Amino acid sequence: MWQASVQAKNIKFEGKYKLTLLAVRPDKRKRDLDNLFKAASDCLVAAGIVDDSKCEWLEGRWIEKGPQCKLIIEEIDDGSEHRES
Repeated sequence: MWQASVQAKNIKFEGKYKLTLLAVRPDKRKRDLDNLFKAASDCLVAAGIVDDSKCEWLEGRWIEKGPQCKLIIEEIDDGSEHRES
């Protein structure tokens, strides 16, 4: 949480948002990617960055290398909807 609050100093998402989580597997054991979302979201709430009840879209992916966990928050425009083709 400390890193989130330092890197996102004075950043607050007021409206709907999309949360993308990119994570490096810590080892070869079986892991559930979806379990990481709750902890990440709770940290963002504790840091005062988001209200998790306004999360409209979750996206997650295992990556081979990089930061252990990277969170990307994108505002969702209330006036337009994302549609899959």
